[in-house]
Amino acid sequence: MKKLRLGMIGAGKMASWHLKSYGKMPNVEIMAIASPSPDKGLKLAKKYKAKHFTNGFDLIKDSDIDVIDICVPTGLHKDFIIAALNKGLHVYSEKPMAASIKEIEEIIEVNKRAKKIIFNGFNYRFLPEFCRIRSIINSGELGDIRYIKMARVTKENPASYMLRPYSCGLFNEFHCHFVDLVSSFGFGNPKKVFASGTTVHDWKINPDTASMTLYYPNNMITEITASIASPGLAPEVLMIGTKGSLRLSYGRVRVVKKRDIWALPSSVMLMFKESMIIPFRVLRNPFKRSCEHFINCVMTGTGSECDEAAALKTFKITDAAVKSYFENKPVAID
Repeated sequence: MKKLRLGMIGAGKMASWHLKSYGKMPNVEIMAIASPSPDKGLKLAKKYKAKHFTNGFDLIKDSDIDVIDICVPTGLHKDFIIAALNKGLHVYSEKPMAASIKEIEEIIEVNKRAKKIIFNGFNYRFLPEFCRIRSIINSGELGDIRYIKMARVTKENPASYMLRPYSCGLFNEFHCHFVDLVSSFGFGNPKKVFASGTTVHDWKINPDTASMTLYYPNNMITEITASIASPGLAPEVLMIGTKGSLRLSYGRVRVVKKRDIWALPSSVMLMFKESMIIPFRVLRNPFKRSCEHFINCVMTGTGSECDEAAALKTFKITDAAVKSYFENKPVAID
């Protein structure tokens, strides 16, 4: 089997998770790692017996590789992606793909000529719990879904890239995961969005805690809440349909069939079962399946649903949420 030669730009937490995934794939050889931080970069390069660069553009120019994985802050993505495409490399880019609609459109134009596989890193699509939710939705077990609530909280530190100029804000960096998920569940395109939020900490990010509500043509609404101001381990989901409801908590999916009358013992038993959750699934590598998907797409020459066009679609929705937040009114989504 031919091995794909891989280069990694970045040496932080995301890059470490990605490299763990690639390191276990028999059809991938990790060739080079680039990081301006010599301590982190050299440590990872030594671990994977790869060449170390302090500059990502030098890695792209001077390495004999087939694919590149970009795990650096969002504002740096576009130039690395375009350099990689011009070199003839397939690209895994962490989400969001770039820092603006204009930058993503520029990537799309470049790849019309390069014709390479670009994967935008929406790894949530590939997590087992969300794959199960997708199959439950497709089975019709919940009936017509009218309401979805999704939430994720995490605690960033003052040195986080989220608080630096090359972040593109809470909605584009965090809410985007769930916008992409709802799209992958097959609910179509929302027609408008309303966003509200607040700033909990005295940080240079506004907001650091916010909700956005998406309105769909079929009378379904989706509420997405994200915060970087509170500790948390895993996303949570509530779906309510005409035949039943679904909850996701700490990686565990539970479906409850609709009943016209709930007896007290049944309600108590349901509450007991929902409280007995061991969060073992949050300890797994959350990028294993998305990295495998990217490599499989390259090996088979098959495009991914998380390509540059999907990245643009998602960014337009989250960017509309940013506008809604600052204008304090609903914004139509084109």
